[in-house]
Amino acid sequence: MNKNVAATLLVAALTGCAVMPELPGPHLPKDEAYTPESLTQTGDGTVTGQKIVLGAPVTATWWKLLRSSEIDQLVEMALMNNQTLDAARANLTRALEETSFARGSVGPQVSFGASAGRGHDVVPGQPVGDILSAYSVGPTLSYELPMFGRQQQTVAFAEAEARRSAAELSAAQLSISGNVVYQALEIAALRAQISALEKMINNGEENLRLLQQAQRAGAVAALDVISAQSQLDRDQALLPSYRERLKHAEIALTILVGKTPMEWRAPELSLESISLPAELPVSVPSVLLRHRPDILAAEAQMAAAGAQVGIATANLYPQISLTADIGRQGVFRGGPSASVWNLIGGITAPIFNGGALSAQKRASVASYNGALAQYQHTVISAFGQVADAMYGLSIQAEALAAEQRASNSASASYDLTWQGYKAGNAGYVQVLITQRLQQQAALSLVQAQKQRLQASVTLLLASGAG
Repeated sequence: MNKNVAATLLVAALTGCAVMPELPGPHLPKDEAYTPESLTQTGDGTVTGQKIVLGAPVTATWWKLLRSSEIDQLVEMALMNNQTLDAARANLTRALEETSFARGSVGPQVSFGASAGRGHDVVPGQPVGDILSAYSVGPTLSYELPMFGRQQQTVAFAEAEARRSAAELSAAQLSISGNVVYQALEIAALRAQISALEKMINNGEENLRLLQQAQRAGAVAALDVISAQSQLDRDQALLPSYRERLKHAEIALTILVGKTPMEWRAPELSLESISLPAELPVSVPSVLLRHRPDILAAEAQMAAAGAQVGIATANLYPQISLTADIGRQGVFRGGPSASVWNLIGGITAPIFNGGALSAQKRASVASYNGALAQYQHTVISAFGQVADAMYGLSIQAEALAAEQRASNSASASYDLTWQGYKAGNAGYVQVLITQRLQQQAALSLVQAQKQRLQASVTLLLASGAG
């Protein structure tokens, strides 16, 4: 037995240790900024009332920059109750337990066993011996020598999977919080647009009533009354579509916070209660690589694929194990007993498998190359999303300023035309045209306000908030 153990250890010494092959690493961008030019006229990061602070940390509670207590409550409710997050948390718990299992499997394994039975010795040519009740009891220690890195790579794979699950949970939390804020902004904007439409309709009904009175008095033509009625009908026809969109947004928000439409109703949000962040923190590219969840998940996936290459490579080489037993054996009822021990060394090496193990290694290398390409694509996409969000913020700031000017001009034009109509210097068709422009400008202004807020949220999310 001692000779067998010595031979096993000699084989282990001669064959060497880990055989992990060299794998190519990612080629990451060395950019220090996201866009080649300044997006501001002043060059100090200011975008019409907002300042982009490159390099400032983006906190996990990024939505608090909007300074809306209602949005704070909605996001907290969603992070607590959303079933998608519950599933992601369960996946992370599973991955952590599998990591503990992999780590525990690396070291020596000790088990305890006991057995009992009845029988007798049979010797050819001799009388049958007495029937005896025998037993054996004691611990067993088994250990696979970590000579080729299979166990270490198994642990590395489990750890990478746990990191990927943690990153996916963070990504899910970021996605849920972002979607809650987007839906809240949509609801607030739709409520403002519906309110504007209802005001237009009320004004239209009052104008129509006045024109009908004037027609009966012979002061206006029938065409003016018909034109006013037509515009009122068009305004009233717009309301159902806006109300339908509002219901869709409210139900979407209800699902995000983990409720049903029967048990919960979305709050009556307003744009006035939501503040435009004065400063927008944006991670520098090097920091983005280290904390944006989708990048971290892709990096962990690449590490897991690399560990699988190591496992497949180690499977091409022998597996060496040691087993030791110690205990007592004897017979019941006062029979003889004795202490016994065994130490066994074993080696299992693949000889012929039809090329299956080599094919498995090549497949794992291909999977790693795919994970490497996906990681690099995720990084480039993340940089592009931040750049796109920064451009979008600048463009939406310009769009909001333009819509505000258009709204002011349309209101002034309508007021002057209405005064001219009452003085007899303008026809009612002109009043209807300017009123239509004013109404459209009011709706467009609300839309621009929502898009400016959404652009700020998009930049925060792209920067890997949290």
